[in-house]
Amino acid sequence: MYEWSRLGWKISKRAVIALTVIAWSALIAPKMEAADPLTFFYEFKPLVYSSDEWFVKQDTIIASTDGQHAVGIISQLHHPRGYMNLMQDGEIVLIDTLQPTIAYAPKTNDLLQISGRHGRWIQTYKPIGRNAWVRRPMSNPIFSDDGQHIAYIGEDARHQTIVYDGKVGEPMEKIDANSIRLLSDGKGVAYCASFGPNWRLVINDKIDHDSVAIRNSLVTSKQNAQLAYLAIRDGKWHIIKTNPENNQSLVSKGYMIARQPIHISDDGSTTAVWVQDKPGTWSLAINGKVEPIYDTFNPGPITINHDGSKIVTTSKRDDNQWDLLVNGKLSLTCEAIGQNSLQFTSSNKLIAGVMWHGLWYVYLDGNLGEPATALQPNVFNEHRNGKDFVYAARDSRGQWRLIKLDLQKPKHTPWQSRPYDAIKANSVVVSSNSNTIAFVALFDGMECLIRNDQILAMRKKVSLPSLSPDGKHVAVVASKSDKFELLIDGIPTGEPFLNPIAPGIPYWDSSENTHLVVEQRPHHFSSLHVSIQPTQTDTQFGGK
Repeated sequence: MYEWSRLGWKISKRAVIALTVIAWSALIAPKMEAADPLTFFYEFKPLVYSSDEWFVKQDTIIASTDGQHAVGIISQLHHPRGYMNLMQDGEIVLIDTLQPTIAYAPKTNDLLQISGRHGRWIQTYKPIGRNAWVRRPMSNPIFSDDGQHIAYIGEDARHQTIVYDGKVGEPMEKIDANSIRLLSDGKGVAYCASFGPNWRLVINDKIDHDSVAIRNSLVTSKQNAQLAYLAIRDGKWHIIKTNPENNQSLVSKGYMIARQPIHISDDGSTTAVWVQDKPGTWSLAINGKVEPIYDTFNPGPITINHDGSKIVTTSKRDDNQWDLLVNGKLSLTCEAIGQNSLQFTSSNKLIAGVMWHGLWYVYLDGNLGEPATALQPNVFNEHRNGKDFVYAARDSRGQWRLIKLDLQKPKHTPWQSRPYDAIKANSVVVSSNSNTIAFVALFDGMECLIRNDQILAMRKKVSLPSLSPDGKHVAVVASKSDKFELLIDGIPTGEPFLNPIAPGIPYWDSSENTHLVVEQRPHHFSSLHVSIQPTQTDTQFGGK
């Protein structure tokens, strides 16, 4: 009897302990949020698909970022080998072409087609029109931010050339695809091309024959079409700043060596780069002229604000401490500065991740935030609403919290999330009014869709979230067994599908409508459109 009683007591004690653990876990674990009742209407619109007469080449499907269009290469089952057709939005738009190049402009979703037959290549792009006799493309096209201009490398039997807005440039021996830069305001294109053993900078077909260009040094300003690059003349390194409109160039004096990268302000007024004029000492060259106040033996990252009025430099001292200087004046001394964390916000506030006494802090305009054992580099950015700065910080227990700073009220207590196992890279979105924040976190081995710190869904895989324009709804693509489905506010909508097509993020064209291009079933690609409206009863679904 004693043994049974003791065993029974042990079982009861274990049960109490288990219940206590469960209760405590319920207190500290994030809560699942009950979504408001909604009515969903969905439909699949066929875009590219196989049939009895043709089949889709699976790896050629591309989708527009607005989730409403797709194009792909199809081949007829009984057709001469090598020739292909293009299907876009359910229609065959191009017949009997050879090795077509297709791409959507990232923001405008205009379709670029470059097709060839019998040695002739034709480019079709709505903002520019139809251009015959371009060269066969051999690089991916580059689009301007407004989608009005494009450039790529074309080639014939012997030469390479830049094709800019459908116009074929001068023939070159070889062009470095990584060096191509579209100038702002549609002012043309710059790139590096080889002439024998040397590389030269080419701006709108005008070649700098006087210098050997350092081909990966070219930078351009966001406004005013200014550019700068490093070049070697007579064995010396020079900083060359050029205005393509008036062909005026500012060439610095020669230095022993320069250290990439060059930094240029958004308005193009100011450049800065580390140079050596004597062995062992690095100096800062601002617009090509050395400023001795910045001299150091161990130079670090540089950043410039938008109008060039503030230049921030960092340097490592002999005692392994780092100095942060603003316009040459010491602003902070710390133990380390986070890689790529040094930046100016759109409201001209300096921000960086810095280490002090073994802990990491966010440094914002002279003030240090809360301590953390680590900061996550790919969750450290100003949101596009210009009001909030979000970052992920790890606490002493190894868990991560998302923190949102109000840039307009930097001294106010920042918003903090609950602790999670991890924050998914680049997954944070904030509404324009700052009232809603959504992100994807890892918790208990699952990816979780979080809105205002409440879990809406837990799946093995969850895409980057997308907020509706009014910030009231959040959409993601989430795994379901061996398929995927579209979730709105954590609720499954429509039918499961095989795969989302890149970019794979739902797109809201209004606060009630979202779109996504998916592979609905094998070799059938469709646009999934879901519209929503509140309802007074339980969540309802409708589809066709």
